[in-house]
Amino acid sequence: MIEIQDSNREIKHAEQVVSKRDLPDWLKAILVIGGLTLAMYLIIKLLEYIFSSETASKRRIFISHSWTHEKDFKNLISKLEKVEYEFYNHSVTKNKPLDAKSNTDLVNQIRKKMIYCSKIVVIAGDYVDKSRIIKSEIKLAKQLDKEIIAIRPWGQKKIPKALEETAHVVIGPTTENIISALQKSK
Repeated sequence: MIEIQDSNREIKHAEQVVSKRDLPDWLKAILVIGGLTLAMYLIIKLLEYIFSSETASKRRIFISHSWTHEKDFKNLISKLEKVEYEFYNHSVTKNKPLDAKSNTDLVNQIRKKMIYCSKIVVIAGDYVDKSRIIKSEIKLAKQLDKEIIAIRPWGQKKIPKALEETAHVVIGPTTENIISALQKSK
């Protein structure tokens, strides 16, 4: 019985201490409004970063290409640089290969590079159907619901089977066509 009375006294004492520390209603209101304002500001900035920062500044693109046909990739980059088209290049290049321990690891690393890109550009040379990596990149782009732009090399009439049904758009290799396709929204 004594223990219960002691507990009740401690609870009453704790309630008195808390009530003495209570903030005035006007201060609570300011803190709530300030907190909500800060939260809304941070949410807006996050949404701007995620959705509109790309169109306001640089596009994030992944260029799927064959390392044995590196000149096609370099020509594409050169065209974009020549007209000062600003973009973030998330491609896997010969100079910066991925350090993958297995095929699964490779696909996961490519996924990490693609996930923030809005466009996946595939240089649609005849070699695409023979390249396991390029076909994997196309499949991954489709799984991630990324827009796939197939660029048909000069003089090539058809595009490889791997791209026929998956590409959202097939364009010729002119700088104007490439930039126009990159600028359009899906």
